[in-house]
Amino acid sequence: MKMTGMEDAGDEADRIELDPGELNWAEQELAARYDELAGYLSSARELGGGLQDGTSPVTRPMGRAFGLRGGVGMGGVQVALQGYLTELAALREAIRQVRESHVNNEQQTAGVMRSQYEE
Repeated sequence: MKMTGMEDAGDEADRIELDPGELNWAEQELAARYDELAGYLSSARELGGGLQDGTSPVTRPMGRAFGLRGGVGMGGVQVALQGYLTELAALREAIRQVRESHVNNEQQTAGVMRSQYEE
């Protein structure tokens, strides 16, 4: 994606140039990050179970802290990872919609130009 504006000589208006191929690449990269985070979430779920308590005086406080951070409650890694996955999914959908809209607009514009040229 290339953004140009008034600072460019000869430009009279700001514009954004979109390359559907670059949008495809960006969406694929985000899909790979999504899959990676989904793997971390799966691991976090497997590790979310309790561990056997030790005999140290810090056993209980550590158990509560790790249980919170690894668990599904607020502040837990599973909640954070799920939030990231939700955000990535929304971003990927936005990119798909922009790409689709851009391609449709380009095709419609090309069709109008062809019909005008043929007349």
